[in-house]
Amino acid sequence: MGHPPPLHWLGPPSMCGNAKATRGYATPPTPHWALLDLPAVGKALDTFTTLPCPARPTPNSLSRWFDIFSTRLTSLLTSHAPSKRPCPRSKPWWSPRLSSLRREYHRFARLSRLDPSPLNWSNVKSSRRTYFKAIASAKKAHWSDFLSSATQRSVWTAVTNRD
Repeated sequence: MGHPPPLHWLGPPSMCGNAKATRGYATPPTPHWALLDLPAVGKALDTFTTLPCPARPTPNSLSRWFDIFSTRLTSLLTSHAPSKRPCPRSKPWWSPRLSSLRREYHRFARLSRLDPSPLNWSNVKSSRRTYFKAIASAKKAHWSDFLSSATQRSVWTAVTNRD
């Protein structure tokens, strides 16, 4: 039976109820390959150099050469791609559109607190309705995409991915 992880791995208890992230099992952010900056990658690849392949390669030396090459190429590509999930607790269904709707809703809410006029309150209500409907549709679309791409092996992760 394994030993429990050291206390410094556990971190503070999560306020959002995501116990998986606080136990040290959260996945690191992954690159968003669809948003890869291709012109910048092209320029970087022009100056990309590799070590020459060994003249008389042995399986061990060839494996070591390939590991170095793939690590350098992967780090070059990931440095030009934004993260899909900036932190382990970020939601996979979140989008830049939701960020802008959130900013708009909170801007109207602050204005309404400063000047509680009927016009400001109607702006708050309409922006709140738009924001929360967009969240619900993003969650629904993410869940539908997840279920449509689920295989017999990955379907069991559905319970843990219900964000």
